[in-house]
Amino acid sequence: MRLEIRTGPADDRRPCSAGNDVSAWDDGDAVEEFLAARTSPDRFERYAAHSRYGELINHQRAKAIEAAACPTGSAPKTLKRTAHALQIPVADLKMLPRVPENLVLSGKWRPRSLNIEFIRDDATGHLEESEGQQKLDALSKRITPPVQNINVPFLEPVYHVLGGKIMPEAERRTEAVAAPIADLARWVDGWSERFASELQRNLRLIAKTLSPTGINLRVLASLDEPTQRGVLLAVEKLSGTCIDADKFVTWARSGRVRSHPRNPAWANAYTLRSSVLHRIARILDAAATTMRTATSQDDWQTFALHIELMGRVGKKGTVGSGPMLIVMLPTLEQVKHSGRVDMRVASKMLLFDTAVGGLALTSRGGETKARLGVVSGQISAYEEHITLGVPNWASCDIGEDYTYGPFVSLSKSSEFLGFLLPGIELRFFHPAMGPLSRPARRAAERILIAYDDLKDWIRRHRHRDHHPIRDHHPLPNVPSLDQARLPKGQRWSLAKEKLDRGKYAQNRASRYLERLNEVSPQRFKQVYRDDRTVGAGWPSDSRVDAYHVIVDFLRSLTKHVGRAVLELTALAETELQGHAIDHHRVTELTAEVQQHAEAFEFVDALLSPIMEKAPAKQ
Repeated sequence: MRLEIRTGPADDRRPCSAGNDVSAWDDGDAVEEFLAARTSPDRFERYAAHSRYGELINHQRAKAIEAAACPTGSAPKTLKRTAHALQIPVADLKMLPRVPENLVLSGKWRPRSLNIEFIRDDATGHLEESEGQQKLDALSKRITPPVQNINVPFLEPVYHVLGGKIMPEAERRTEAVAAPIADLARWVDGWSERFASELQRNLRLIAKTLSPTGINLRVLASLDEPTQRGVLLAVEKLSGTCIDADKFVTWARSGRVRSHPRNPAWANAYTLRSSVLHRIARILDAAATTMRTATSQDDWQTFALHIELMGRVGKKGTVGSGPMLIVMLPTLEQVKHSGRVDMRVASKMLLFDTAVGGLALTSRGGETKARLGVVSGQISAYEEHITLGVPNWASCDIGEDYTYGPFVSLSKSSEFLGFLLPGIELRFFHPAMGPLSRPARRAAERILIAYDDLKDWIRRHRHRDHHPIRDHHPLPNVPSLDQARLPKGQRWSLAKEKLDRGKYAQNRASRYLERLNEVSPQRFKQVYRDDRTVGAGWPSDSRVDAYHVIVDFLRSLTKHVGRAVLELTALAETELQGHAIDHHRVTELTAEVQQHAEAFEFVDALLSPIMEKAPAKQ
């Protein structure tokens, strides 16, 4: 049952099922171009670089955000129709809200099914490689043979049975179990709503609407007020539910829930009871969702299994080296599209794997691993993951492959004759593992940053007599980000990714401000045609013009991102000149830039179609 929140009279409410077609798109010609281009990797690269591909995918990104915000509206059906027309799983489009908008519009995003088909890495998840990693990739290409395709017709009956009988039956049986759990979750949540304050309902709706993006309530509460109001405006418009922005801003400032409307004296008891019931409902709903995702026929279209056969030599738990063979079984989507079962075989040469790290060469690029005890982080040319376990014996990997997506792997080696370490690794790829892969990727990045800091500390203390590092103050005159050089290392590679994202959001917001200067507030309201959402987020008797909310939001974003980028550029220049800098401040600033960029990208799902239609002043 959908929750309706009232902040004004009854006419202020609009059912979510009415739908907000904020990202309508005439996709006839674009779909034909897409289908014609997917016949070969090179042709698709040319199409993505010189066509409307970026605009097409960005409209689907907005539609995916709207579908998550309003699941009973028209957006989910539109998303499914588009996926069917493009001949890709709808799961590929559902992941778009977490992809940076600048990479989508530049044509760098690819559906996961196409990445697997072409064996191409997804540029939207790929960090800029260091000079050492590039050299390792070049060495891999010279030494290891390319990925080979081997047709295995005897597996065709297996895939036909798996896709035609086993998966539909598994989905049907799972739904019989998941449906009662989901019903119970809704019943418990409804019970929770009886004791919830209006603010609690608002917060839950906001969190649910923002869940597909990288924004959560804690992040939103930490942002400035104009940004909060702009995000809440988009939440209300996309979800079709009234939000009281004033109450959210007050809560964000105070950090606690105010009195309960039913009985202020029992506010804490009602709030606690509602929170406990709501948490139970979330656990039940998460269980039902996980079960459905794990057996969904659409999600299983991109399921993949890789088998790694290891022939290393060395000592268990200390050091290992040797050749490996990776067998990559095709996905159901590959077999469905090509009509063949083509197994891929890749080569891998482990140069060394020790208690402090390792290097490897593969047919897909080089691998670099930094190990801190039983935990290690790896970022290679084609994946990021963390490893838990003892080197050259037993381990578990959790991460994301830039081509195949999120994965979990298990490996085991046995010592033979005192120096042989034969073993096997099974790697499972499935969209249901996404919630695990995202924190694992962040953990891998932190491990590699810590590894870089440790090496830098050793270098500085070893050479401090010859190369003293001085205290610093940020330089007053620094070049622009486009002209600035960034220091080497994992921290600055991550910073550049976020800086590029923030600068794009800032530039797009500046263009919107220029456009709004050409549009009178009255004519803007004609485009923003839903009277209930003009000034949304405020009670009916004190409405604020949405035009000014959007203008304030855009101005605030350009100011905050511009200030953070300027300070980061100054810190980069300072470090390049040999001065010590506050690395914690670098992390804070990059997080600030990313949060504002994510806020803008969410609001842009609402603004983009409005900016396209807004008439100029006459």
